[in-house]
Amino acid sequence: MKMSVRHIVIGLGVAAMCGAGVFWLGLVNVGASTGHWALTDWLLHTAMRRSVQFRADTLPPEDFASEAMIRRGAAHFETGCAPCHGSPGAPRGAVVRAMTPEPPDLLDQVDQWTAADLFWIVKHGVKFTGMPAWPAPGRDDEVWSMVAFLKFMPSLDAQGYHGLAYGAEKIPNGRQRVLSVTANPALADCVRCHGLDGRGDGNGAFPRLDIQDEAYLHDALQAYAGGHRFSGIMQEATAGLDGETLAILAAYFAQQSAGKPFATAQEPLEAERLQRGKIIAMRGLPDNNVASCAGCHDRTGTQSRSQFPRLSGQYRTYIETQLRLFSTNTKRGGGPFANIMRQSSHALEDADIEAVAAWYAMQTPNP
Repeated sequence: MKMSVRHIVIGLGVAAMCGAGVFWLGLVNVGASTGHWALTDWLLHTAMRRSVQFRADTLPPEDFASEAMIRRGAAHFETGCAPCHGSPGAPRGAVVRAMTPEPPDLLDQVDQWTAADLFWIVKHGVKFTGMPAWPAPGRDDEVWSMVAFLKFMPSLDAQGYHGLAYGAEKIPNGRQRVLSVTANPALADCVRCHGLDGRGDGNGAFPRLDIQDEAYLHDALQAYAGGHRFSGIMQEATAGLDGETLAILAAYFAQQSAGKPFATAQEPLEAERLQRGKIIAMRGLPDNNVASCAGCHDRTGTQSRSQFPRLSGQYRTYIETQLRLFSTNTKRGGGPFANIMRQSSHALEDADIEAVAAWYAMQTPNP
């Protein structure tokens, strides 16, 4: 007997009604304790892998896999990723392994993905898995730091991982050592990246805080905590901290003595390039409507412009990154004076950004 169009339509209608009934009555078990059927698991993972590979076409930056990028990614991985994915220093816990789907042990799986694949996953997250998108979607520089660390992580043992995540080469015993000195968990987490003295690492992975005024540091922390200044790393670090704690953190780092620049952090540039940087810093580029940096930044005589960050002695790569973020208009955020920097940096060419950043990095911080 031939099946007519009418029979097909009726059959589809009945199937749809049955499906709706199953859905409405709650007959599908969504309990994580039951896990997925093998077919469901295969379908979801295959769809995810194909989707990532179809969209992953972003090339790594020139400094990909640098020491600074790996260190920056490791520090955030410890607090932002290791609780679910484990680390060379600590395996995944029982609660995490009871999730459906179970967050993968990246030590075993990261080599199955290209750098471009990992960049897409970290930036955009994965639906139905609990894997979030990067909190600051415009900060590709931070995402690449995470990817650089992920590709490096399988080569680490527990001690090597601890050194990258806690800066243990400068702070023996990591967080416990810091807690014994500061007795402040929030400060201990700051110190993991910026150091007890606020100088960060010589490789420039994190900005120096010892050169800044207390008022500026407090404003910056408030901007991160309030989501006005965009950073997946710092927005996470300041989340949940109250105003009193932010004030304590700002005061602590502002009280540190501003040391000289790290000699190893400065890459030599030709004299002509440095002279160009000095001109931009001290005089600006009037023909391009770029005001002098010194008009706002650093100390003049006995006066300190606390609403603006000090730049002398700051890491070159950090200054470069901030200028490039400002030039994109929407990727950095910031306080009430951010628009000034957006206008100025937008007119700077890459060579100018590199020159002025290098010149400031070589200057001795103001006392």
